[in-house]
Amino acid sequence: MNFGFIVVLALAVAAHVGQRRRPFAMPALSDGARLCLLLFACLGLGGSLVLRGIVDGFIVSHQLTTITQSALLNPVILDIVPASMSASDLAIMLSLLQSLMLGILVFALNDGKFSAVRWAIVIGTFVTMLAVAGLDHILKSADLYAYAGYAKLGIAAYNPPSLPFAGSYRVINVFWGLPITPCPYGPVWLALVHAATEPAQSLAAKIFALRSLSAAAFVLCALCLAVAKQERLAFAAFALNPAIFEQYIVDGHNDLIAIAFILCATLVVGSPYLRILLFALAICVKLPFALVGAVVFTDILDARRRLVLTACGIALGLTATVVLVGPAYARALFSEITRRPQPDAWVALGHVVCLGAALAAIAGALFLRRFSPGAALPFAGIALLPFPWYAIWCIPYAGRAGVLVPLLIALPLLTGFFSSTYEPTAIRTLLGVVLVLAALASSFVSLWRTRALSVPHPQDALFSEP
Repeated sequence: MNFGFIVVLALAVAAHVGQRRRPFAMPALSDGARLCLLLFACLGLGGSLVLRGIVDGFIVSHQLTTITQSALLNPVILDIVPASMSASDLAIMLSLLQSLMLGILVFALNDGKFSAVRWAIVIGTFVTMLAVAGLDHILKSADLYAYAGYAKLGIAAYNPPSLPFAGSYRVINVFWGLPITPCPYGPVWLALVHAATEPAQSLAAKIFALRSLSAAAFVLCALCLAVAKQERLAFAAFALNPAIFEQYIVDGHNDLIAIAFILCATLVVGSPYLRILLFALAICVKLPFALVGAVVFTDILDARRRLVLTACGIALGLTATVVLVGPAYARALFSEITRRPQPDAWVALGHVVCLGAALAAIAGALFLRRFSPGAALPFAGIALLPFPWYAIWCIPYAGRAGVLVPLLIALPLLTGFFSSTYEPTAIRTLLGVVLVLAALASSFVSLWRTRALSVPHPQDALFSEP
Protein backbone atom coordinates (compact mmCIF):
# COMPACT_ATOMS: atom_id res chain seq x y z
CA MET A 1 0.00 0.00 0.00
CA ASN A 2 1.26 3.51 -0.86
CA PHE A 3 1.51 5.40 2.44
CA GLY A 4 2.46 8.69 0.81
CA PHE A 5 -0.80 10.63 1.07
CA ILE A 6 -1.66 9.16 4.48
CA VAL A 7 1.72 10.13 5.98
CA VAL A 8 1.45 13.57 4.36
CA LEU A 9 -1.98 14.19 5.87
CA ALA A 10 -0.90 13.09 9.35
CA LEU A 11 2.21 15.30 9.26
CA ALA A 12 0.14 18.19 7.91
CA VAL A 13 -2.28 17.93 10.83
CA ALA A 14 0.61 17.84 13.31
CA ALA A 15 2.29 20.84 11.68
CA HIS A 16 -0.92 22.86 11.62
CA VAL A 17 -1.92 22.10 15.21
CA GLY A 18 1.56 22.60 16.59
CA GLN A 19 2.37 25.83 14.74
CA ARG A 20 1.86 28.06 17.77
CA ARG A 21 3.71 25.94 20.26
CA ARG A 22 6.90 27.44 21.63
CA PRO A 23 10.01 25.92 20.02
CA PHE A 24 12.31 23.71 22.04
CA ALA A 25 15.46 25.33 23.41
CA MET A 26 18.50 24.14 21.42
CA PRO A 27 21.72 23.29 23.28
CA ALA A 28 24.63 25.68 22.80
CA LEU A 29 27.60 24.28 20.87
CA SER A 30 31.05 25.63 20.14
CA ASP A 31 32.07 26.50 16.58
CA GLY A 32 34.38 23.49 16.53
CA ALA A 33 31.60 21.11 17.55
CA ARG A 34 29.30 22.55 14.92
CA LEU A 35 32.00 22.16 12.29
CA CYS A 36 32.40 18.48 13.24
CA LEU A 37 28.64 17.96 13.02
CA LEU A 38 28.61 19.68 9.62
CA LEU A 39 31.35 17.39 8.30
CA PHE A 40 29.56 14.34 9.71
CA ALA A 41 26.27 15.37 8.08
CA CYS A 42 27.90 16.08 4.72
CA LEU A 43 29.69 12.74 4.73
CA GLY A 44 26.44 10.99 5.69
CA LEU A 45 24.43 12.71 2.95
CA GLY A 46 27.02 12.06 0.26
CA GLY A 47 27.50 8.49 1.42
CA SER A 48 23.75 7.82 1.43
CA LEU A 49 23.56 8.88 -2.22
CA VAL A 50 26.35 6.46 -3.11
CA LEU A 51 24.73 3.71 -1.04
CA ARG A 52 21.41 4.23 -2.81
CA GLY A 53 23.16 3.64 -6.14
CA ILE A 54 24.78 0.47 -4.77
CA VAL A 55 21.43 -0.86 -3.56
CA ASP A 56 19.75 -0.17 -6.90
CA GLY A 57 22.72 -1.69 -8.74
CA PHE A 58 22.37 -4.85 -6.66
CA ILE A 59 18.68 -5.06 -7.59
CA VAL A 60 19.39 -4.66 -11.29
CA SER A 61 22.32 -7.09 -11.38
CA HIS A 62 20.19 -9.84 -9.83
CA GLN A 63 17.15 -9.29 -12.07
CA LEU A 64 18.58 -8.52 -15.51
CA THR A 65 16.79 -11.49 -17.00
CA THR A 66 13.47 -9.68 -16.51
CA ILE A 67 14.62 -6.49 -18.24
CA THR A 68 14.29 -6.10 -21.99
CA GLN A 69 17.77 -6.49 -23.41
CA SER A 70 17.34 -3.50 -25.69
CA ALA A 71 17.15 -1.37 -22.54
CA LEU A 72 20.74 -2.16 -21.56
CA LEU A 73 22.26 1.06 -22.73
CA ASN A 74 25.73 2.15 -21.77
CA PRO A 75 26.03 3.98 -19.40
CA VAL A 76 22.29 3.96 -18.61
CA ILE A 77 20.46 0.93 -17.22
CA LEU A 78 16.77 1.21 -16.40
CA ASP A 79 15.44 -0.52 -13.31
CA ILE A 80 11.83 -1.33 -14.19
CA VAL A 81 11.34 -4.33 -11.92
CA PRO A 82 10.01 -4.27 -8.35
CA ALA A 83 12.75 -4.49 -5.74
CA SER A 84 13.03 -7.42 -3.40
CA MET A 85 11.68 -7.25 0.14
CA SER A 86 15.11 -6.77 1.72
CA ALA A 87 16.03 -4.03 -0.77
CA SER A 88 12.71 -2.27 -0.09
CA ASP A 89 13.36 -2.33 3.65
CA LEU A 90 16.88 -1.01 3.16
CA ALA A 91 15.61 1.74 0.85
CA ILE A 92 13.05 3.13 3.31
CA MET A 93 15.56 2.96 6.18
CA LEU A 94 18.01 4.82 3.97
CA SER A 95 15.37 7.51 3.39
CA LEU A 96 14.95 7.79 7.15
CA LEU A 97 18.73 8.11 7.56
CA GLN A 98 18.84 10.85 4.93
CA SER A 99 16.20 12.89 6.74
CA LEU A 100 18.15 12.41 9.98
CA MET A 101 21.37 13.61 8.33
CA LEU A 102 19.57 16.68 6.98
CA GLY A 103 18.33 17.43 10.49
CA ILE A 104 21.90 17.24 11.80
CA LEU A 105 23.05 19.49 8.96
CA VAL A 106 20.47 22.15 9.83
CA PHE A 107 21.31 21.87 13.55
CA ALA A 108 25.00 22.40 12.79
CA LEU A 109 24.26 25.56 10.79
CA ASN A 110 21.41 27.11 12.78
CA ASP A 111 23.62 29.59 14.65
CA GLY A 112 23.50 31.88 11.62
CA LYS A 113 27.28 31.96 11.10
CA PHE A 114 27.98 31.06 7.48
CA SER A 115 31.76 31.35 7.48
CA ALA A 116 33.97 30.74 4.45
CA VAL A 117 34.87 27.30 5.78
CA ARG A 118 31.22 26.29 6.12
CA TRP A 119 30.39 27.60 2.65
CA ALA A 120 33.34 25.64 1.23
CA ILE A 121 32.21 22.41 2.90
CA VAL A 122 28.60 22.77 1.75
CA ILE A 123 29.47 23.78 -1.82
CA GLY A 124 32.17 21.10 -2.08
CA THR A 125 29.72 18.44 -0.94
CA PHE A 126 27.12 19.75 -3.38
CA VAL A 127 29.51 19.53 -6.34
CA THR A 128 30.57 16.01 -5.34
CA MET A 129 26.99 14.79 -4.98
CA LEU A 130 26.09 16.41 -8.32
CA ALA A 131 28.90 14.50 -10.04
CA VAL A 132 27.88 11.21 -8.39
CA ALA A 133 24.22 11.65 -9.39
CA GLY A 134 25.04 12.81 -12.92
CA LEU A 135 27.12 9.69 -13.60
CA ASP A 136 24.73 7.20 -11.98
CA HIS A 137 23.85 4.52 -14.54
CA ILE A 138 20.60 3.28 -12.98
CA LEU A 139 17.17 4.84 -13.46
CA LYS A 140 14.02 4.04 -11.52
CA SER A 141 11.79 5.81 -14.03
CA ALA A 142 11.50 5.65 -17.82
CA ASP A 143 10.69 9.36 -18.10
CA LEU A 144 14.14 10.34 -19.39
CA TYR A 145 13.61 8.03 -22.37
CA ALA A 146 10.32 9.77 -23.13
CA TYR A 147 12.00 13.17 -22.78
CA ALA A 148 14.67 12.13 -25.29
CA GLY A 149 11.95 11.00 -27.71
CA TYR A 150 10.02 14.27 -27.32
CA ALA A 151 13.21 16.28 -27.88
CA LYS A 152 13.92 14.34 -31.06
CA LEU A 153 10.37 14.79 -32.39
CA GLY A 154 10.11 18.50 -31.60
CA ILE A 155 6.63 19.98 -32.03
CA ALA A 156 5.46 16.62 -33.41
CA ALA A 157 5.79 15.25 -29.86
CA TYR A 158 2.24 16.47 -29.17
CA ASN A 159 0.94 14.21 -31.95
CA PRO A 160 3.63 11.49 -32.36
CA PRO A 161 3.79 9.60 -35.65
CA SER A 162 3.19 5.84 -35.78
CA LEU A 163 6.78 5.21 -36.86
CA PRO A 164 9.36 3.56 -34.60
CA PHE A 165 12.57 5.33 -33.69
CA ALA A 166 15.66 4.06 -35.48
CA GLY A 167 18.93 2.71 -34.09
CA SER A 168 19.55 2.97 -30.36
CA TYR A 169 16.43 5.17 -30.05
CA ARG A 170 14.16 2.17 -30.64
CA VAL A 171 14.28 1.43 -26.91
CA ILE A 172 12.01 4.47 -26.44
CA ASN A 173 9.21 2.56 -28.17
CA VAL A 174 9.86 -0.43 -25.91
CA PHE A 175 8.90 1.61 -22.87
CA TRP A 176 6.49 4.15 -24.35
CA GLY A 177 4.72 2.25 -27.11
CA LEU A 178 4.14 2.95 -30.78
CA PRO A 179 3.34 5.72 -31.23
CA ILE A 180 4.80 6.97 -27.98
CA THR A 181 2.61 8.73 -25.44
CA PRO A 182 1.89 12.34 -26.56
CA CYS A 183 3.93 14.98 -24.73
CA PRO A 184 2.01 16.30 -21.69
CA TYR A 185 4.46 19.15 -21.04
CA GLY A 186 4.41 22.75 -22.19
CA PRO A 187 6.14 24.37 -25.19
CA VAL A 188 8.82 26.13 -23.12
CA TRP A 189 9.96 22.81 -21.67
CA LEU A 190 9.98 21.20 -25.11
CA ALA A 191 12.07 24.08 -26.53
CA LEU A 192 14.56 23.80 -23.65
CA VAL A 193 15.05 20.03 -23.96
CA HIS A 194 15.30 20.27 -27.75
CA ALA A 195 18.04 22.91 -27.45
CA ALA A 196 19.86 20.97 -24.71
CA THR A 197 19.87 17.64 -26.56
CA GLU A 198 20.33 18.83 -30.15
CA PRO A 199 24.17 18.50 -30.12
CA ALA A 200 23.96 14.96 -28.66
CA GLN A 201 24.04 12.19 -31.27
CA SER A 202 23.34 9.03 -29.24
CA LEU A 203 20.48 8.26 -26.88
CA ALA A 204 22.84 7.90 -23.91
CA ALA A 205 24.34 11.33 -24.73
CA LYS A 206 20.86 12.86 -24.91
CA ILE A 207 19.99 11.42 -21.49
CA PHE A 208 23.18 12.90 -20.07
CA ALA A 209 22.25 16.26 -21.67
CA LEU A 210 18.80 16.07 -20.05
CA ARG A 211 20.44 15.42 -16.68
CA SER A 212 22.68 18.43 -17.28
CA LEU A 213 19.58 20.59 -17.92
CA SER A 214 18.09 19.41 -14.63
CA ALA A 215 21.41 20.13 -12.90
CA ALA A 216 21.35 23.70 -14.26
CA ALA A 217 17.83 24.16 -12.85
CA PHE A 218 19.02 22.68 -9.54
CA VAL A 219 21.89 25.17 -9.34
CA LEU A 220 19.55 28.08 -10.20
CA CYS A 221 17.12 27.07 -7.44
CA ALA A 222 19.98 26.79 -4.95
CA LEU A 223 21.27 30.23 -5.95
CA CYS A 224 17.82 31.74 -5.39
CA LEU A 225 17.85 30.40 -1.83
CA ALA A 226 21.49 31.40 -1.27
CA VAL A 227 20.94 35.06 -2.17
CA ALA A 228 17.97 35.30 0.20
CA LYS A 229 19.61 35.87 3.57
CA GLN A 230 16.64 34.47 5.49
CA GLU A 231 16.96 31.18 3.60
CA ARG A 232 20.60 30.16 4.18
CA LEU A 233 19.49 27.08 6.14
CA ALA A 234 17.03 26.24 3.36
CA PHE A 235 19.86 26.60 0.84
CA ALA A 236 21.94 23.98 2.68
CA ALA A 237 19.00 21.60 3.17
CA PHE A 238 18.06 22.00 -0.50
CA ALA A 239 21.53 21.83 -2.05
CA LEU A 240 22.54 18.68 -0.13
CA ASN A 241 19.18 16.92 -0.24
CA PRO A 242 19.64 13.35 -1.53
CA ALA A 243 15.96 13.12 -2.54
CA ILE A 244 16.43 16.01 -4.98
CA PHE A 245 19.53 14.42 -6.50
CA GLU A 246 17.76 11.06 -6.85
CA GLN A 247 14.51 12.38 -8.34
CA TYR A 248 15.71 15.26 -10.51
CA ILE A 249 19.32 14.49 -11.48
CA VAL A 250 19.51 10.68 -11.55
CA ASP A 251 15.96 10.16 -12.85
CA GLY A 252 15.91 13.60 -14.50
CA HIS A 253 12.31 14.63 -13.77
CA ASN A 254 11.53 18.10 -15.11
CA ASP A 255 9.77 19.72 -12.13
CA LEU A 256 12.90 21.62 -11.02
CA ILE A 257 12.79 23.72 -14.19
CA ALA A 258 9.35 25.10 -13.30
CA ILE A 259 10.37 25.52 -9.64
CA ALA A 260 13.39 27.56 -10.79
CA PHE A 261 11.13 29.96 -12.72
CA ILE A 262 8.85 30.33 -9.68
CA LEU A 263 11.72 31.02 -7.26
CA CYS A 264 13.19 33.60 -9.66
CA ALA A 265 9.77 35.27 -9.88
CA THR A 266 9.62 35.38 -6.09
CA LEU A 267 12.99 37.13 -5.95
CA VAL A 268 12.24 39.81 -8.55
CA VAL A 269 10.06 41.99 -6.32
CA GLY A 270 10.66 45.27 -8.14
CA SER A 271 9.34 44.31 -11.58
CA PRO A 272 5.76 43.00 -11.74
CA TYR A 273 5.96 42.47 -15.51
CA LEU A 274 9.05 40.27 -15.18
CA ARG A 275 7.37 38.32 -12.39
CA ILE A 276 4.33 37.74 -14.60
CA LEU A 277 6.61 36.54 -17.41
CA LEU A 278 8.51 34.11 -15.14
CA PHE A 279 5.25 32.79 -13.69
CA ALA A 280 3.91 32.26 -17.22
CA LEU A 281 7.12 30.44 -18.22
CA ALA A 282 6.62 28.02 -15.32
CA ILE A 283 3.08 27.32 -16.57
CA CYS A 284 4.50 26.72 -20.05
CA VAL A 285 6.74 24.06 -18.53
CA LYS A 286 4.01 22.21 -16.64
CA LEU A 287 0.38 23.24 -16.57
CA PRO A 288 -0.24 22.42 -12.85
CA PHE A 289 2.15 25.23 -11.93
CA ALA A 290 -0.70 27.62 -12.61
CA LEU A 291 -1.81 26.45 -9.14
CA VAL A 292 1.56 25.55 -7.60
CA GLY A 293 3.08 28.92 -8.45
CA ALA A 294 0.03 31.03 -7.63
CA VAL A 295 1.67 32.15 -4.37
CA VAL A 296 4.26 34.20 -6.27
CA PHE A 297 2.40 37.48 -5.69
CA THR A 298 1.25 36.86 -2.11
CA ASP A 299 3.84 39.32 -0.77
CA ILE A 300 1.68 42.12 -2.23
CA LEU A 301 -0.60 43.67 0.39
CA ASP A 302 -3.26 45.04 -1.93
CA ALA A 303 -5.69 42.18 -2.61
CA ARG A 304 -6.98 43.53 -5.90
CA ARG A 305 -3.49 44.06 -7.34
CA ARG A 306 -2.37 40.64 -6.06
CA LEU A 307 -5.26 38.85 -7.76
CA VAL A 308 -4.93 40.83 -11.00
CA LEU A 309 -1.21 40.02 -11.32
CA THR A 310 -1.85 36.34 -10.60
CA ALA A 311 -4.64 36.22 -13.19
CA CYS A 312 -2.40 37.96 -15.74
CA GLY A 313 0.36 35.40 -15.22
CA ILE A 314 -2.03 32.47 -15.61
CA ALA A 315 -3.68 34.03 -18.66
CA LEU A 316 -0.30 34.71 -20.30
CA GLY A 317 0.89 31.16 -19.67
CA LEU A 318 -2.28 29.56 -21.02
CA THR A 319 -2.46 31.88 -24.03
CA ALA A 320 1.18 31.24 -24.95
CA THR A 321 0.61 27.48 -24.69
CA VAL A 322 -2.48 27.61 -26.92
CA VAL A 323 -0.78 29.84 -29.51
CA LEU A 324 2.44 27.83 -29.65
CA VAL A 325 0.92 24.33 -29.56
CA GLY A 326 -2.79 24.58 -30.31
CA PRO A 327 -5.42 21.91 -29.63
CA ALA A 328 -2.81 19.13 -29.83
CA TYR A 329 -1.75 20.01 -26.29
CA ALA A 330 -5.29 19.50 -24.97
CA ARG A 331 -5.43 16.10 -26.67
CA ALA A 332 -2.06 15.17 -25.17
CA LEU A 333 -3.24 16.11 -21.68
CA PHE A 334 -6.43 14.11 -22.14
CA SER A 335 -4.36 11.11 -23.24
CA GLU A 336 -2.16 11.49 -20.15
CA ILE A 337 -5.19 11.54 -17.86
CA THR A 338 -6.96 8.56 -19.41
CA ARG A 339 -3.94 6.27 -19.60
CA ARG A 340 -3.28 6.40 -15.85
CA PRO A 341 -4.41 3.36 -13.83
CA GLN A 342 -7.03 3.74 -11.11
CA PRO A 343 -5.44 3.82 -7.62
CA ASP A 344 -6.55 1.87 -4.56
CA ALA A 345 -9.54 3.23 -2.65
CA TRP A 346 -7.47 4.43 0.32
CA VAL A 347 -4.92 6.09 -1.95
CA ALA A 348 -7.72 7.75 -3.94
CA LEU A 349 -9.34 9.04 -0.73
CA GLY A 350 -6.05 10.43 0.54
CA HIS A 351 -5.46 11.99 -2.87
CA VAL A 352 -8.83 13.77 -2.84
CA VAL A 353 -8.28 15.08 0.70
CA CYS A 354 -4.78 16.32 -0.18
CA LEU A 355 -6.09 18.01 -3.34
CA GLY A 356 -8.81 19.76 -1.37
CA ALA A 357 -6.32 20.88 1.28
CA ALA A 358 -3.92 22.22 -1.36
CA LEU A 359 -6.67 24.15 -3.16
CA ALA A 360 -7.89 25.60 0.13
CA ALA A 361 -4.33 26.62 1.00
CA ILE A 362 -3.88 28.35 -2.36
CA ALA A 363 -7.20 30.19 -1.96
CA GLY A 364 -6.30 31.29 1.56
CA ALA A 365 -2.93 32.58 0.39
CA LEU A 366 -4.33 34.46 -2.60
CA PHE A 367 -7.45 35.99 -1.10
CA LEU A 368 -6.52 36.38 2.59
CA ARG A 369 -2.69 36.11 2.71
CA ARG A 370 -3.13 33.41 5.34
CA PHE A 371 -0.63 30.54 5.47
CA SER A 372 -0.72 27.28 7.38
CA PRO A 373 2.52 25.32 7.93
CA GLY A 374 0.67 22.03 7.56
CA ALA A 375 -0.96 23.05 4.28
CA ALA A 376 2.38 22.92 2.43
CA LEU A 377 2.62 19.14 2.60
CA PRO A 378 -0.50 18.10 0.61
CA PHE A 379 0.52 19.96 -2.58
CA ALA A 380 1.49 16.66 -4.23
CA GLY A 381 -2.27 16.02 -4.37
CA ILE A 382 -2.51 18.46 -7.29
CA ALA A 383 -0.88 15.78 -9.46
CA LEU A 384 -2.79 12.90 -11.03
CA LEU A 385 -0.93 10.17 -9.13
CA PRO A 386 1.26 10.12 -5.98
CA PHE A 387 4.68 9.97 -7.62
CA PRO A 388 7.67 10.95 -5.43
CA TRP A 389 8.94 13.67 -7.77
CA TYR A 390 5.81 15.74 -7.14
CA ALA A 391 6.79 16.25 -3.49
CA ILE A 392 8.70 19.47 -4.28
CA TRP A 393 5.59 21.16 -5.64
CA CYS A 394 5.04 22.50 -2.14
CA ILE A 395 8.32 24.48 -2.08
CA PRO A 396 6.87 27.87 -3.20
CA TYR A 397 4.05 27.69 -0.63
CA ALA A 398 6.34 26.32 2.10
CA GLY A 399 8.68 29.26 1.57
CA ARG A 400 5.85 31.73 2.07
CA ALA A 401 4.52 29.80 5.08
CA GLY A 402 7.96 29.76 6.73
CA VAL A 403 8.32 25.97 6.86
CA LEU A 404 10.71 25.37 3.98
CA VAL A 405 13.53 24.02 6.16
CA PRO A 406 11.53 21.34 8.04
CA LEU A 407 9.83 20.34 4.80
CA LEU A 408 13.19 19.83 3.10
CA ILE A 409 14.35 17.74 6.05
CA ALA A 410 11.31 15.49 5.64
CA LEU A 411 11.59 15.30 1.83
CA PRO A 412 13.65 12.05 1.58
CA LEU A 413 11.17 10.25 3.83
CA LEU A 414 8.17 11.58 1.89
CA THR A 415 9.62 10.55 -1.47
CA GLY A 416 10.45 7.15 0.02
CA PHE A 417 6.82 6.55 0.96
CA PHE A 418 5.55 7.81 -2.42
CA SER A 419 7.95 5.55 -4.35
CA SER A 420 6.44 2.64 -6.28
CA THR A 421 9.82 1.08 -7.10
CA TYR A 422 10.02 -0.79 -3.81
CA GLU A 423 7.66 -3.45 -2.49
CA PRO A 424 5.28 -2.53 0.42
CA THR A 425 7.01 -4.67 3.05
CA ALA A 426 6.10 -5.09 6.71
CA ILE A 427 8.88 -2.73 7.81
CA ARG A 428 7.75 0.01 5.40
CA THR A 429 4.17 -0.39 6.58
CA LEU A 430 5.24 -0.37 10.24
CA LEU A 431 7.32 2.77 9.76
CA GLY A 432 4.38 4.46 8.02
CA VAL A 433 2.04 3.54 10.87
CA VAL A 434 4.57 4.79 13.45
CA LEU A 435 4.90 8.12 11.64
CA VAL A 436 1.14 8.55 11.40
CA LEU A 437 0.64 7.72 15.09
CA ALA A 438 3.55 9.97 16.13
CA ALA A 439 2.12 12.87 14.10
CA LEU A 440 -1.33 12.43 15.61
CA ALA A 441 0.12 12.12 19.12
CA SER A 442 2.10 15.31 18.53
CA SER A 443 -1.14 17.03 17.53
CA PHE A 444 -2.91 15.98 20.72
CA VAL A 445 0.06 17.06 22.87
CA SER A 446 0.20 20.42 21.10
CA LEU A 447 -3.52 20.99 21.63
CA TRP A 448 -3.12 20.14 25.32
CA ARG A 449 -0.02 22.21 26.06
CA THR A 450 -0.03 24.93 23.42
CA ARG A 451 0.85 28.51 24.33
CA ALA A 452 0.33 31.38 21.92
CA LEU A 453 3.46 32.84 20.36
CA SER A 454 3.92 36.58 20.22
CA VAL A 455 5.03 36.31 16.56
CA PRO A 456 2.41 34.61 14.34
CA HIS A 457 4.78 33.48 11.61
CA PRO A 458 8.21 31.78 11.76
CA GLN A 459 11.18 33.99 11.01
CA ASP A 460 12.49 32.01 8.05
CA ALA A 461 9.74 32.96 5.58
CA LEU A 462 10.88 32.93 1.97
CA PHE A 463 12.35 36.26 0.89
CA SER A 464 9.73 38.39 2.63
CA GLU A 465 7.37 38.10 5.58
CA PRO A 466 3.80 37.46 4.32
